[in-house]
Amino acid sequence: MNQLYSDLIGAVTRYDRSQQNRKDYNIWALARYIDAAGTVANSVESGDSLANALKGRLNGRLLASVQKQLKAKGYTGVENV
Repeated sequence: MNQLYSDLIGAVTRYDRSQQNRKDYNIWALARYIDAAGTVANSVESGDSLANALKGRLNGRLLASVQKQLKAKGYTGVENV
């Protein structure tokens, strides 16, 4: 497991936990987020930019949250998605 994948898993898990008290919370969403994190990590490992990989798999509040968390960890290029 590479560091990006680990950081993405942490980011989507924190996002999911922040959503648990919402009336429209989807208990199955975390599995989809984890799948998307794996796809993003694989895309970056295959040569795609982090920004393009994120844009291709995430959107809305989830994307904004993951961008913010990755930026705080020192990843570059995530704010331009």
